[in-house]
This record gives sequence, C-alpha cells and structure tokens, in this order.
Amino acid sequence: MASIPRNSDVSTVLCRLALHSVTCLNEKDFDFTSPNGLEVAACVAEDYRCKVEGMEPATWKQMTMAWRHMYGNPAMSGPDCYFEVENMSALVDERKGTTLVYFNMRWMQGVPITDWVVEHTWKRRTDKKWVLVTSHSVQGSNVKQGYGF
Repeated sequence: MASIPRNSDVSTVLCRLALHSVTCLNEKDFDFTSPNGLEVAACVAEDYRCKVEGMEPATWKQMTMAWRHMYGNPAMSGPDCYFEVENMSALVDERKGTTLVYFNMRWMQGVPITDWVVEHTWKRRTDKKWVLVTSHSVQGSNVKQGYGF
C-alpha cells in the first residue's frame, strides 16, 4: 500500500507510483519484481480493474499477462518498443479519500506510434494507506490523428 510519509504530498507520491508502473513496462518487468515494481504491486487493490479501450475490464493478473504478451514479445511490439510519459497531474480529494492521476503516454518504436490518455483512480483505506483501484486507458489512433473523442 502507498503510505504517504509525513510532509509528503499525496499527489507527488501517487504520480511517482504511476511513473514506476510505466518504468516496469519499459524494463519488461511484467512480474513487478524490481524495487519499483514491488512498490507498485504492493499498492494494487485486490479488486483492481483495468479498462483499456477495445478490451474487456481486466484484473491485475490479467493485465500483467496481457502486457507481457503485447510488449514482451518483439514480434508483436517491435524490439525497440517503449513508453514515454508526458503531462502528468493529480486531483486529490482528501475529504473523500480519492485521487485521480492523469497522464499522457506515448508508445514509441523509435518514432512515436500511438498516444494514450491514462487515468488511475486511488482510494485511501481506513488505515490511511492508498490503493490503486482502477486504471482506464483511451488510445489515440496514431500520433498524427489524435484521440477518438
């Protein structure tokens, strides 16, 4: 669970964890066993759901298997596939105990391929620990065409 140290900003900590999750994808750490991966995996709620445009909602285990299949296989994603994160922000509601972390992510294969908008929903439990409860990703068709809103 994400335990926010005293004098730390909730938005800073949860944005850092979002960046760690992307780092794990870039490092092909689909089991989340690296130091960054362990920190992320420890914060995922038991009932976590991920919704990626064009896919059925998935559990954490299902998503890690999908990421391994999509991005761990050079035949599927290309050998130089990685993600860049841009424009991250967080909306913290201390009263409700919720935080929404938003970021733009670009899938790269040497050159930009696809843009994504990602939303992570975090909730503060009664023990004051923050857990990731949902992720929602909307994919643009490609960098030149933008998002399908």
